[in-house]
Amino acid sequence: MPDTIEYYNGKDLVVRVKSYIVPTVGSLINIRKKTWKVINITYAIDYADDWQRSSTRANVDLRIEEV
Repeated sequence: MPDTIEYYNGKDLVVRVKSYIVPTVGSLINIRKKTWKVINITYAIDYADDWQRSSTRANVDLRIEEV
């Protein structure tokens, strides 16, 4: 089962996806015809006390990239 990747612009959630791919810091990502740069990545374990529901979530901080 893929993990959840959440992309944020500051405190605002831009998009949430299920994926096996977590971008690296410095990567450029196109979302809704806008180019974003990955500036930071943190991880969380959701439902850590329930092994049947537990999952990994990557929180990707973005900054709009002027191209």
